[in-house]
Amino acid sequence: MPGKRLSKYFLIWFLIMGVNAGWTPSVRAEFEVDFYGGLAKTENGQVEGQVRNVPFSGSPVTTSKDLKEDAKFKNALTVGGRVTYWTKTIPWLGVAFDGSYFKADAKNANIEIPVYGFSLLMMMRYPLFPNEQFPQGRLEPYFGVGPEFGFSKSTVEFENDGGKTKIKENMDGFGVDVRGGMLWRLHRHWGIFTEYRFTYLDINDKSIPRDYSRQNEEGTINFENLGTKLTTHHFLVGISFRF
Repeated sequence: MPGKRLSKYFLIWFLIMGVNAGWTPSVRAEFEVDFYGGLAKTENGQVEGQVRNVPFSGSPVTTSKDLKEDAKFKNALTVGGRVTYWTKTIPWLGVAFDGSYFKADAKNANIEIPVYGFSLLMMMRYPLFPNEQFPQGRLEPYFGVGPEFGFSKSTVEFENDGGKTKIKENMDGFGVDVRGGMLWRLHRHWGIFTEYRFTYLDINDKSIPRDYSRQNEEGTINFENLGTKLTTHHFLVGISFRF
């Protein structure tokens, strides 16, 4: 796939550039804190749901209803922050923990999926225009990749058989986070950056009883499920503090 091939080329490029980088002796281990915001564009997709009535007593019949809704998502706001540790032994290599938020709302249906994401990233960078004041470079292209864990309290209204079924569920899931950007140093400690971020998240909920009050009344336990896959492009700007 083109995306996988592109990511592979980025990784090879950064590794080659890092090995050949002319780091000065003053390079040391660093912590960096970043805050960012920008535009989130989630690709159109499909949300799936299921409603099941499982017998609690009496009738042995289990009824099930499968639901689907196509979603055309609106553009949204992404906000987040990241903490990165750049190593001293290999100064172009680091690890980062990132937390972010955006909301996938459909413009053609009643679908709201707020996403709280947490990523563990391997980070790579390359120094451009290094000098005594900025040994890591005044301009710093960087790249990051790693797994993302997402959580959401979602609301989806399905239209089916002339009626509507609304499901509210807590969902969680796993995906991938890939990003690349440019950082410009304004000061020894402060900088600004622009970044493109790609996230793919497969989220769903666990099957649990929804309405215990109906067990004695109707002899069934109600289960509801939600699931979807979110592919999102984030266009970000931010501020960085290094110490």
